[in-house]
Amino acid sequence: SVENKKVQIKNMLFVWRAKNSKELKVFEAAIDALSYYTLHSRINSLSSYPHLLALGGVSKQYTELPVALAHYLELNQIEKIWICFDNDETGRTATESIAPLLKELGYQVEDEPPSHGKDYNDYLLYELENILDEFTR
Repeated sequence: SVENKKVQIKNMLFVWRAKNSKELKVFEAAIDALSYYTLHSRINSLSSYPHLLALGGVSKQYTELPVALAHYLELNQIEKIWICFDNDETGRTATESIAPLLKELGYQVEDEPPSHGKDYNDYLLYELENILDEFTR
């Protein structure tokens, strides 16, 4: 329904719109997108950074793209999409249902869950803890 779509668009909590990129990283929550940015900001300059989009949460199964993602793709020239959802059942199942929908539309799609922890915020905290441990030795 139209009312449901308005709610989903309002829940799009975070967007980093890159100027020179045709790549998009999609996250469940704003904290995960910001944590990802923090983890990688030392490596990438802002001019080479991909678009970042947080959906404000995901469901397990999708038969069509989340409204916020579909709307963002309509407004931007994106070629490659990394799905950076959580390492829990909901995140993994959502990835498995969204990836084929994106591929059908012609996008290159990669699954990029955090390599440690449940989500990118957990991963950031893990990395910061390791850095602190190095300084306190």
